Amino acid sequence: MSHRRDWAGELYGLPLSASLKVAGTSIDEDAVDRILAAVGKPFIPVDLNKDSLRTAINEAAEAKEIVDRYRSGPRTRALIRAVGRISKAAHSLARAIKENGDASQLIEDAMPHISTIIPRLAEYTTLLEQRLIKSNAFVRARHDRIPSKRDWLAAVELPNIFEEFFNRKAGRSRSAGAPSGPTVRFIVAVMNEIDHPLNPETIVRAMTMYSELRKARAAVRNRAPGIGKK
Repeated sequence: MSHRRDWAGELYGLPLSASLKVAGTSIDEDAVDRILAAVGKPFIPVDLNKDSLRTAINEAAEAKEIVDRYRSGPRTRALIRAVGRISKAAHSLARAIKENGDASQLIEDAMPHISTIIPRLAEYTTLLEQRLIKSNAFVRARHDRIPSKRDWLAAVELPNIFEEFFNRKAGRSRSAGAPSGPTVRFIVAVMNEIDHPLNPETIVRAMTMYSELRKARAAVRNRAPGIGKK
């Protein structure tokens, strides 16, 4: 992947490695053209990088499955407990390795760099546990309903992608009482290509419900390298 992918808050600063990739729908150039046609030519920047947009959408489509895997709930609570146990074990192992210099040397001879790998594991798992706890609390404190993977895609990630590539605020405008505007058309068109059709009213409701989560995610995306149309 071109950047660290994380979906909200500070867990949502969680690095998702290549080992967590899942198979998903991959849109092609024709699909991007259909999406842009739905948005409307007046709203498309002249310097928009279609290849980068396609990459961003494909990464979002891939990530929605990972989002579902780590969203707040019983599985996340079990994950926090497991990471906590690994962290304690790693710290204990790091201390044990330091207790006897001869033992440390024997181990180092057979497993070079083990004296640095174990402390790094201890440090990382401690940080990971803290991020998991913080992100779980973040979502629980702000949302009665935990976002599903489709909620996250349509109301959090795609609006942020729209803002980055189309250089305008992700709006929820209406025309004749119905949701309208380039943002809604973009999300509807993308969902048609990578998931299942989603009603514009559903999109607008989700965008309203998860506006704070979208802001948190935008802050994370803005810190990550490799994101944007250029």
